Amino acid sequence: MERMLSEKGHGMLVIESLKFRFHKTLANGLQRWTCSIKTCKCFLKLDSSNSVVEKMTNHNHEKVSEKMLQRQHVSNAVKRKAMEDVCTRPTKLIHKKLKCHNAVENIHLKTNKDEDFLLINDKN
Repeated sequence: MERMLSEKGHGMLVIESLKFRFHKTLANGLQRWTCSIKTCKCFLKLDSSNSVVEKMTNHNHEKVSEKMLQRQHVSNAVKRKAMEDVCTRPTKLIHKKLKCHNAVENIHLKTNKDEDFLLINDKN
């Protein structure tokens, strides 16, 4: 179970490449999380130790790819940082976050001649 923030700064859970958003706290103290796709009726109920007590996980959509989750994590973090630090250039914030996540090393772009588009020096 991984936690991340949504684009608007709300808490989200990522379980097996599926995103859940907080819905409400129930009378018995359990937290109810619903699938982030609004047309999907799946949910989780977590106790105070974040253990799944009850779940309904027959999703009516595909899982989110790992690349998309990583992109959303970086994008949302940069947006929040830009709101806090309005004096720093956006490109500087983006480069800093990408460097922090080693995301640049995971990008494998090819030109139309099947050559590497982005050349990266060895870490050594």
